[in-house]
Amino acid sequence: MELKELGVVGVDSGQLIITDPCYINTLPVYEKLCDIDGQVYFPRGFEGAGVKITGFGGDGIFPVFGEYDKDGLLVKVVIDLDRS
Repeated sequence: MELKELGVVGVDSGQLIITDPCYINTLPVYEKLCDIDGQVYFPRGFEGAGVKITGFGGDGIFPVFGEYDKDGLLVKVVIDLDRS
């Protein structure tokens, strides 16, 4: 497996959300997202709209890495939230 840096993600609210960009308009408004931990649901109650991540120590710039298999397919994404 090969690990490559994909970029960085900036955090100013001590939280991240992982979602498909096509779902942005279906997510709850910001105020409601702040009250959610973990699974984010579609308006009709189905899971899969995204995952909200908190509890990693706050704001900063965090590197994002992709792990690729032998065929060059992205198989894992890692966000390094370690501040040490």
